Amino acid sequence: MEPLNIVKPGDAIRVIVLGSGPLASHLIDGLLKYPAVANIVGIMPASNTKRHEALKDQPSEKELFQLANDNQLTVLNTRSVNSAGFLKVLDDLQPHVVLLGGWSEILKPPVVGYQNVHIINCHGSLLPKYRGTNPYLAAVFYGDRQTACTFHLVDEGIDTGDILLQEPLDVGERETSDGLFNRIAKRFGETVGSLFDDLAKGTVIPRKQKVIASYVSKRQVAWAWIPWAKSPDVIDRKIRAMKGVLPLVTSLNNTCLLYTSDA
Repeated sequence: MEPLNIVKPGDAIRVIVLGSGPLASHLIDGLLKYPAVANIVGIMPASNTKRHEALKDQPSEKELFQLANDNQLTVLNTRSVNSAGFLKVLDDLQPHVVLLGGWSEILKPPVVGYQNVHIINCHGSLLPKYRGTNPYLAAVFYGDRQTACTFHLVDEGIDTGDILLQEPLDVGERETSDGLFNRIAKRFGETVGSLFDDLAKGTVIPRKQKVIASYVSKRQVAWAWIPWAKSPDVIDRKIRAMKGVLPLVTSLNNTCLLYTSDA
């Protein structure tokens, strides 16, 4: 494949960041360290969309708004990334890149394929392994020793686009899913600036996802049940995987017990 040419040599990449929580904050921090190659023309916190308004009370979301305020970044208020309002934002701001970090809406045409706009997603797995939501949870649950921070182009599939950069990351022996997520978010912030530097130079060559893919579904209530018939190793991995995701449930003498320990 040919290198991805986004801007003329010497020009900065105009970027809109869509995201939530620590991942979006780390991405913005990382881009702000590379002002010569990345110009953040707007950010769209997930809590500004209709379906995620409840996130506004989350401390990590408040930190994201504070980061925007501290750096005089334009906060966008369209109610959906697939709305006519967001298309107008693209018309007005003319970004080269829309960067997704912790964004749960599936992008659809005409946003996907919009003229001269490249959409890049941050996915915390060794794509094409663990496409979909909660890849960090799957890595802990299945006992993987390695995962990755993957930047990939967005197409009309789910996490199926060409890979721009994939940085392996070891999974700790006793790591929880929320701990792994936080480390992955930090690593994305540490690498995003160098990726944009290479994009500005025109040296990034996208590569196809060629091997057999696997998928992780959305959260299911059944995940919360402690499977006592399984081996201690499986039970331990499930407890660590569900930490920060779902409270675990079991029963004793026909009494339902809720496990919420942070230990």
